[in-house]
Amino acid sequence: MNKIGIKITKISSGVQELETFNGGEWTRKVSDIRTDLKSVKGNALDDGVPVLMVSFTRDGSIVTVCHAIPGRAGDLVSAWIFFPVEISISAEEEYAIIERVKEEIAKPNVESWDAMGQLCAKEYPLKQGYFNYKESVAANPCAVRYYGSGTDFGLRELLGDRLYQDYYTGHRYVFFLDASAGIIAEDRLVNYTNDPVREFVVLTPPQLPENVTVRLNDKDFSKPIFGLKGDKATLTFYRPGYSPVAFQIAQGGPMPDPNQLSWQRLVTPSLFYVTDDDNRDLNVSSRILIKGQRLTANGISIPEEECTEVQIEVECPGCERYSNVVNLQNPPIRLVLEREKVNVVYLIDGKECPGLTECPKGYEFSESRQGKKIIRNCYYKEPETGPNWKLIALIGSIAALVVGLALGLFLPKIMSKRGPAPTEEVVDKPNRQGETNNGKRNTGKNEREQVHPKVYDCLNQNIWKKAEIEKVPELQGFFSDFLKCDASALKKWAEKIDPEVHPQWKKLLNEINQSDPEILKDFNWDFKATEVEVDTYIKLLKNRATPKAQSGTAVGAIDTRNGTSDRRSTDHSAGGQTNANRQGSGSGNNGL
Repeated sequence: MNKIGIKITKISSGVQELETFNGGEWTRKVSDIRTDLKSVKGNALDDGVPVLMVSFTRDGSIVTVCHAIPGRAGDLVSAWIFFPVEISISAEEEYAIIERVKEEIAKPNVESWDAMGQLCAKEYPLKQGYFNYKESVAANPCAVRYYGSGTDFGLRELLGDRLYQDYYTGHRYVFFLDASAGIIAEDRLVNYTNDPVREFVVLTPPQLPENVTVRLNDKDFSKPIFGLKGDKATLTFYRPGYSPVAFQIAQGGPMPDPNQLSWQRLVTPSLFYVTDDDNRDLNVSSRILIKGQRLTANGISIPEEECTEVQIEVECPGCERYSNVVNLQNPPIRLVLEREKVNVVYLIDGKECPGLTECPKGYEFSESRQGKKIIRNCYYKEPETGPNWKLIALIGSIAALVVGLALGLFLPKIMSKRGPAPTEEVVDKPNRQGETNNGKRNTGKNEREQVHPKVYDCLNQNIWKKAEIEKVPELQGFFSDFLKCDASALKKWAEKIDPEVHPQWKKLLNEINQSDPEILKDFNWDFKATEVEVDTYIKLLKNRATPKAQSGTAVGAIDTRNGTSDRRSTDHSAGGQTNANRQGSGSGNNGL
C-alpha cells in the first residue's frame, strides 16, 4: 500500500468506531487505551492537550493521537495513523499529518471527517528497499520518551526514518510527551529520553558482474539488509580464482562500483597439473616457482592484467628443470616435464664395464651420483646361509696334499718289503668321497664358480680390438678363434671367460647356441681385421646361420649360465643309439 491509513474511535462506555480510511490488518491493533492512559497524569489532559502513543506492526508504525473530551472524565477521541513501512515519507510530512489530525479531533461535534480522508488519499513513492519491523509486545508495560524543552530532540527529529527504534518494540506503547506541556508519566515506566536515536536504513546489494558475489560483514548480501545509518561495515567482493576485494563503507552511504574493481589472480598449486611426458602425475613431488617465489598452499596474488605472461619454473626429482612463460587465465594449466637424462655406469672391482646393464647374478651394488652420472659399484656377496663350499674345498685340498706327501714318503718302503706289484693299468675313477685314485678331489663344480670371476675390460666394449685383447696373457688366440667363428674353440674359451660379467660375450655365445654348427664352419670374418663391432658381427651371424631344427639339440651347445658347454647330441637313426654309445664311454668330464 502506498497510502497512509487513519482510524478514528470514540471511547466512552466502550470503543466506538467513527471512521476508517485505508484500513487493513493494522486496524487489529486498535484497542481500548483508557487503562494505559492511567500511566500519565497532569491537568493538561483534562484541558484537552493531546497525548501521542507509538506502536509497531511488521508492516509499519502507528502513531495514536489521544484527545480527552473536556467535561467528560474518562471519555476521549483517538485517531490511529498508520505509516506503511514500504512508503517513502519524510519526517516533515509525518509531522504535518500528526498536527492536522490533532486539530481535527479537537473539534467538538464533528460530523464529517473529509479532511482525514484527504490526508489518506495522497499516494507516496515506494522505497527501493525496506525491512519489516519487529512487532510491539502487547503483553509488556508501556514506556515513555519526552521531547522538546530540556531534551536532545524535538518531535520532528523523532519521526520519519527515526521513528522506528528497535528498543521501542519491547513495550506495548511508548508515550511521546511534550516536556513543556505539563503531562508526566509514572516513574515505573521505562524512560528512553536520553537513549540514542538511530536512523535505520536498508542496504541494497549492488548490481554485480557475472561470477562475482558480495558479502557484508561476512554475511550473504544477495538481498536487502537492515542496518544503522552511518555505522561502518566491511563490503567484500568475491570472484572465483581471484583474491577477495574488501572495502570499508558507511551504512547508508555510497558503495563502490563492482565493474571498476582491480582484481588479483590468486595463484595456488591447484591451478597446475604437472606431469612427465608419459603423463605420470608429478603434482605432489614438484616445487613450483612463480616469478622466482616458491608457490605454497596460501597462493600468490598477481594483478589480472599481468596474468597473460607469467614466468613459471618447476623443479622435480628425476626431471629436468622446467622454465617457461605461461598464461594463467584459463586453468587448469598443464606443465609437462622431461625426465632427467642420466648415465648409469657399472663398476666391478673398481673397473668400468660399459656393456653392463645390471650387476651379475650374486652381486650387489652401492650407488653414488656425480652430476647426471649414477655410479653403481658391483661387489660379490657371499651367501648368508648354507655350507661354505670354498672353505670345505680348501680344507679338502690341504688334506689331500698331506695324504699325498705321506704316501710319497712311506709307500716306496712298504712296497720294497712286499716285493714288486703286478703290472696293472691304473684307471683314474672317483671314489665315494669324491677323490680320484690319483689323490685329487672332484668337487663336481667348475673351478670358475669357486673363485672370484675375472673381468676382461677389453671384452666389455662393443668394439673388440685385437691389440687390446692380445695384451692379456689369458686371451692369447681368442681373437683369431673369434674371427673364424670356430665354435669348438669358442666353447673352450667359455670355461675361461665368464658370460655373466661380459654381456657382449654372452650375446655371442647365445647366438652360436641357436645356430646350425654346419653353417658356422663356413662363416669367417676378414682374417686381417684388427677391430670388430660385436653387434654387427652377431647380426651377420644371425643372417648367415640357419636356426637349429626343433627335433634335436645342436652339437656342442654352450651353456652361458655357468660358462660350461653341453656336448649332448641325438642320433635319430633307426636304432636310436646315441653318438656317445657308438664312440664308447666318456671320461666323465662335463666338457663345454
